[in-house]
Amino acid sequence: MAGKKKMWHKTMQGVRAISFDLDDTLWPTLPTLLRAEAAVYRYLEQHCPEVLTDPGELRAQGAAFFAAHPALAHDLTALRRLWFEHLLGADSPHVAPALEILLRWRSRVVPFADVVPVLRQLRLHYTLISFTNGNAEVQATPLRDRFDFNFRSQELGVRKPETQAFALMLERIGLPAHAVLHVGDNVVDDVQGARDAGLKSAWIQRPLNAGALAPSDSAPEADLTIHTLHDLVHALGEHHG
Repeated sequence: MAGKKKMWHKTMQGVRAISFDLDDTLWPTLPTLLRAEAAVYRYLEQHCPEVLTDPGELRAQGAAFFAAHPALAHDLTALRRLWFEHLLGADSPHVAPALEILLRWRSRVVPFADVVPVLRQLRLHYTLISFTNGNAEVQATPLRDRFDFNFRSQELGVRKPETQAFALMLERIGLPAHAVLHVGDNVVDDVQGARDAGLKSAWIQRPLNAGALAPSDSAPEADLTIHTLHDLVHALGEHHG
């Protein structure tokens, strides 16, 4: 263990900024999505019940629709709008309210217990970045003003793990890849993507996803594997700033 700690500290030398994935890294996603979809369902039940089926069946239909539109995978807001137009009709006056309700609830997240105190601590020493493929609006969440930069794939026009997504992020924060550590739960989007773009990477295995996305034989290992953000602070050690 002592040897691993020493290796971690050496790996983290030169880190000046830390970018964080959001969904299932800083908060659990499924409960948030279920609450958002339930709020939309209540609205549709009141205003256009004729389009509704069982919530589970409606969710399955939505998932199939999303899978059929891979060109919009980087823009989940546009994809949701298209789904509502498909479900309700492109000219329906209920498309915009349904989307607004979903987006409002999508940002009503509950961060993991370690997130706020660790971000507060890390921001004393590092530039902090949120970097997500999701469509939660950070400034509408309890993590508002915790980051120096916020990036979503829908604004960048490309999603992780594409190297271009990381390159655009680096360009906008004005730092070289080797000075940035990316932290995320997804071994493809976060670990593989960061490593391919030249960033350092930390794979966080929250209890909800531990082992679910284990690297394949061909996938690069993360520089760090952690279970909480407190582990990240420990790994960074004396290399603050």
